Amino acid sequence: MTDLEKLCSRLTETANCAVITDEVNRRYFTSMKSSAGTLVVFPEKAYFIIDFRYIEKARKTVTACEVILQDKLYEQINSLIEKHGAKTVAVNADTCTLSE
Repeated sequence: MTDLEKLCSRLTETANCAVITDEVNRRYFTSMKSSAGTLVVFPEKAYFIIDFRYIEKARKTVTACEVILQDKLYEQINSLIEKHGAKTVAVNADTCTLSE
């Protein structure tokens, strides 16, 4: 079981969704080094939203989740949360502000 799969399996115990924006944690779960990107994880599926600068690299490197080209990030995240019916979201409080 991969580390991302372990995170997915633990989400139902703590939250319905995790939004990971921290560079170190993104790299840990996706195996891709980048200065941008947002990992959105649900118990059943994970998504890596990345901007145009890294999209090709992400499509080649990131295999554990669906890679999505970033357009309107917060709308994309909200759409995924709605799609999966998540009611609670876990975030890294050290890197994600309350306003985000």
